[in-house]
Amino acid sequence: MDDEHRSHAEEVLERFAAKQCRNMMYELRVSAVKAYYDDVLQQPIKDIVARKKLLREAQYLKVKPEWISEEAWRKICSYWCSQEFLKKRRLAQDSRMQPDFAQNRGRFSTIWADQAIFGKSVIASPTTVMSLVYIMADYISCIIGKEVWP
Repeated sequence: MDDEHRSHAEEVLERFAAKQCRNMMYELRVSAVKAYYDDVLQQPIKDIVARKKLLREAQYLKVKPEWISEEAWRKICSYWCSQEFLKKRRLAQDSRMQPDFAQNRGRFSTIWADQAIFGKSVIASPTTVMSLVYIMADYISCIIGKEVWP
């Protein structure tokens, strides 16, 4: 694989990983709120309700998932109760309430999304798309030290 393709694959993988991490942190907080209401208060709630709720740090600490270390959980709970997090949360909520809100504003566009918008004649061929998949698989293989593609 040449350096240009590897560099591009690294950039795509980095953006994907960052977005997945943000999504996982978001879902972890929602899961913690649901667990607190279910396990501690004995009042199960749905995701849509849990997304709107905020707990105090001591409440988050009571529902630590078994797969996360005590130290990491304390830091995450502390962050969720920090002014920085609450400010970012408020800004995101306000942004979503704007009449011109575009869900994908400012995001990295994938080849598949571009094909849907601009048509196949403007964007890379399916061969190029598969090449990118192979490049990403090769890059992941290098990171974890074993093949991920048959």
